[in-house]
Amino acid sequence: MKLTAPLLCTLALSISPFTLAGAAGPLVIDRVQFAENVEFKKAQSECALQQRFATALDKHLRKQGFDPLEVDAAGATPAPRLSVVIESIWAPGGGAWSGPKRVNISGELKNQGEVLGSFVGQRSSTGGVFGGFKGTCGILARDVEALSRDIARWIDKPTRDARLGER
Repeated sequence: MKLTAPLLCTLALSISPFTLAGAAGPLVIDRVQFAENVEFKKAQSECALQQRFATALDKHLRKQGFDPLEVDAAGATPAPRLSVVIESIWAPGGGAWSGPKRVNISGELKNQGEVLGSFVGQRSSTGGVFGGFKGTCGILARDVEALSRDIARWIDKPTRDARLGER
């Protein structure tokens, strides 16, 4: 059987390692980190953004058919590995009355050391309906939830240098 160049290209694209679409299975999630220059200490302690991010990622990735594993539980699994870094936070105190709160992130998806994709993302919010009754942490949690949805959509077909959310 003779294969033509267009057919070979189609076959190569269909088995590309840069797609996880339909690949339900384990996915290692590194603990969400703060970049060294993040100065909003409230997000690190009182707001518990790392934990909120991890919970939201777990929920949205499960909806996509993945089985997220924490780093400790992952062991030596050959599963793809997702890392997320909170690069910056803009969150003046005073809840919605002091303006929108913003979270900027970056991340990478690797499989056995090979980078399958990378992204930067940003989400901001004033709290939505009844935002005036939410505090700063509640509004930041809303941003993190939206970013988690963005990552879950991206991870099905990861690309390098993707821009998620409002980027």
